[in-house]
Amino acid sequence: MTATTKRHRPLLHLLALCLAGWAGLCLPSACTRPAATWPAAIADGAPIFPNYTACDLVLPVNIAPLDFMVSEERLPQVAMVRLEAFAAQAEDGAPTAALDVKLQRKDGRLECRFPVADWHRCLQQAAGGHVRLGFRNRQGQPLAEAPVLRWQISADPIDPYLVYRLSAYDENPCKYLEAEERCLENFDTRLLMDNRRTGGQCFNCHASAQNDAACMSIHLRGDGGGTLLYRQGGFRKITLPDGFPSLRLAYPAWHPSQRFIAFSSARIQVFPYTNIYKTQDLIADTLARLLVYDIERNRLLPAPSDALAAAEHNARYEVSFPVWAPDGNRIYFCRAEKLRFIDTLSFVENLARFRYHIAAMDFDTATGTFSLPYTVCIDSASSLSLPAIDPSGRYLVVSRLPMGSFPSQNGGELALIDLSRRGADGLCPLQDIPALASPDGEKSHQFSSNGRWMVFGSKRLNGSTAAVYISNFDRDGRFHAPFILPQASGEFYTKQLRTFLFPVLNRTAVPFTLDEWTMAAVAPATPIDMRLFAADYEQGAQPMGAGH
Repeated sequence: MTATTKRHRPLLHLLALCLAGWAGLCLPSACTRPAATWPAAIADGAPIFPNYTACDLVLPVNIAPLDFMVSEERLPQVAMVRLEAFAAQAEDGAPTAALDVKLQRKDGRLECRFPVADWHRCLQQAAGGHVRLGFRNRQGQPLAEAPVLRWQISADPIDPYLVYRLSAYDENPCKYLEAEERCLENFDTRLLMDNRRTGGQCFNCHASAQNDAACMSIHLRGDGGGTLLYRQGGFRKITLPDGFPSLRLAYPAWHPSQRFIAFSSARIQVFPYTNIYKTQDLIADTLARLLVYDIERNRLLPAPSDALAAAEHNARYEVSFPVWAPDGNRIYFCRAEKLRFIDTLSFVENLARFRYHIAAMDFDTATGTFSLPYTVCIDSASSLSLPAIDPSGRYLVVSRLPMGSFPSQNGGELALIDLSRRGADGLCPLQDIPALASPDGEKSHQFSSNGRWMVFGSKRLNGSTAAVYISNFDRDGRFHAPFILPQASGEFYTKQLRTFLFPVLNRTAVPFTLDEWTMAAVAPATPIDMRLFAADYEQGAQPMGAGH
């Protein structure tokens, strides 16, 4: 399915999912509990929910148990699940470890919950091999009508901590915001940020430096906003001084040295338009340019470094979503010709012309200077957004959109750029990723520190709220079937109505607490040294606001 055909599904999907979650509730006037309804998100006859039945599923050796619900309607005799571990190349013979789990009845449904310690014992035995999962009756005999699931177990672990933002599903998603940390080896969660602590202030764009939780940033919007930096064991809050209304700091990307942070200075423009489903918004970044913050000198640097070249580039292009190469010697970003409306075209036809491509600049770490920009990849039929780079520096994964720059509004699918391949025109080709495609939008993707895993957000479960998915990226540059973030209860996603945004993998737990974040968020900010941006200064002008 192409990005152009992807659109938000009607809200009936969300309603159906809600009804599935409520079906087990007994009304006060009812005499008996009604039969539980199997989640509407399963349309392919799968016997379990979440649907972990993909034939190409690869799991990290340290992942938390994949607990799930079992459909009693499809497997009426089921009473037990048996998990068997097989070492590498062990196709036949006895398993090296096994685990039997009796199904529990909850709210009219059957649940399979693996004991965490026993689950990890089996996965360790199967590292580099696979596990088999079968369904059995009360006598422990396999059910003839039930499938036997096979999950490959990669010996490559995933970074054990995941940070994501949770937003409410309503017309004001910034009304109730939290940032949470989840341990991927079990189901422990920890609240890191909560905008109820800061008077409802919106925050966004949390980022770590190359999967290092000890070096993070977060944007705070509105009055008293700024950019929080956590580095070397403490917080620091920075902001643009008054007099620079055309600049702001958004979409941060940490340099591998942890001395520099690249930002896109952008003003969001919202263009409402109507498709066959509903009126929705095209989100576009305007007045966009690259800015680089030197932490040690508290100074903002322009990119490109040549003043004339920077002026010409900023006048011609909108720039967004920077990302550094792992060696720190290059920065990639999204770039689009500024949108100029043509009178002879319709409004939607004009918007369809607003498409980003991938460009880059070389960077000299010693001098803090940038080369002139150059183009890396163009897709004539779509807009490329949100580049994420793997630790080897060879691959970029981008969101391919019909138009614009913001995947959450415009659908989109993930595509792969192999930076080691260049055509005669000097450009790198764009490749589909069929294993990750779905009818709904994929976005906010990031690699693990070892490059073998990628997390991303997708609305494929119900078409309305985004959840986190995990996919294996093997050494041949191939993605495998993704699986949804495991939860302690199989029914979690039948009741969850909040959206998971911007998943970030970290090697260690975040060092700060919610109280420390709150104190830093309400503290005054330090103005940035803007001496290199004298041409942008306007007497008495207020900045556009912090963050994005």
